[in-house]
Amino acid sequence: MVFFGVPGVLIVALAVALANLAEFLRFSRKVAPLSVLTGRRKVYYSTAAWALLAPMLASVVTSVIAASWLAAPQERPADGIELSNDVLATTAGTLAVLALLTWWWGARAAVRQSSEWRPYGE
Repeated sequence: MVFFGVPGVLIVALAVALANLAEFLRFSRKVAPLSVLTGRRKVYYSTAAWALLAPMLASVVTSVIAASWLAAPQERPADGIELSNDVLATTAGTLAVLALLTWWWGARAAVRQSSEWRPYGE
């Protein structure tokens, strides 16, 4: 049996990850002068961890708890109707990997973006 909800969840998660990434990169442009002037461009890794990684991992944990809780009243093991822990774990693992990739990609792009910042006179 093919579980058709998993691709939908992954597509929605990818859309959310890309939207969060775009918002983080927009925000990181504002921090570029500070990171360039202090010489600490690694600040983007910790900023991305709090802005991208932590919320996405928290949503994965919350989603697993919610899925288990919502599926419990509908399970009937005698009839073979139960939540597949393998599918749930695979989906959660994939979403966690997506969160890590989004964090890394956002931090790297922000560091690269800050290296292009130059002071200008007003």
